Amino acid sequence: MRVVYFGSGSVYSARILDALASTNVVASVILPEIQASGLKGLIRRAAIWRLSREMRHVIARHKLRAIRYRADGLIPLIGGIDPDLFVVASFPHILPPTLLALPRHGCLNVHPSLLPRHRGADPVFWTYFADDRDTGVTIHWMSEEVDAGDIVAQGRIPLERGLPASALKARLAALGGELLTQAIADLTAGRDVRTPQNERLATHEPLPSQKTFTIDYATWPAERVWHFLRGVGDRVGLGDPAGYVVQSHGSSPGTISESRLYCVDGWVDFRRRPLRRRITAALFRALFR
Repeated sequence: MRVVYFGSGSVYSARILDALASTNVVASVILPEIQASGLKGLIRRAAIWRLSREMRHVIARHKLRAIRYRADGLIPLIGGIDPDLFVVASFPHILPPTLLALPRHGCLNVHPSLLPRHRGADPVFWTYFADDRDTGVTIHWMSEEVDAGDIVAQGRIPLERGLPASALKARLAALGGELLTQAIADLTAGRDVRTPQNERLATHEPLPSQKTFTIDYATWPAERVWHFLRGVGDRVGLGDPAGYVVQSHGSSPGTISESRLYCVDGWVDFRRRPLRRRITAALFRALFR
């Protein structure tokens, strides 16, 4: 099975590729084009280079060919490869219909949620935001509608309270690699599994930003706020969530007092980050917001 892989510099994407390349011929790895110029562009490129370290190691270990994505020049290049299958995992661009039509068998996406729940960008973030108690990975056929194609395989895992997203993504990558390997083996053997998604259960969320989500301190209990911030990182500028207390208090929900954030039924305490980590976080927000 000749596969073209569309990924990113994330650990999740790198580990899916590692599992794929261990059992299949990966003809090319398509990575996002880095669009930035000037001093900020140079710093952004350096940051992306550092964050994509595991992806580079996987590509080198399997001796794979990596190219940067350009929609206008990619079709002739991939067409010459004569791919059997596309595999996508955490790729930040929507593939146009002309690309989706190229591979002989179609295009599989390794999506880190239990579709049809959390279609769209950054489903792990929205899993924490929605306070889901379990999550998983869905292998599905890609269509022109984002994350809406027929399901090939799906695996579910529990989400422990306070588990950081980095740890969750590592678990999802391991599960996704196993599901993808089996799905391709089934496809090679002539077993083409396709289960339509239930549109009545579908949710679709945008990229997280200050405009797309708000913590509702008036209704979220302290344990939920702590779990969310432990999972996706400090979104209130106080540091690392150290723990929570359920106790009556006289402060309005959402009030911040030094290293304490008050909620409807208690509060969340924070540990102040070292200066180096604070500077790194500030640079990251400035470069990638």
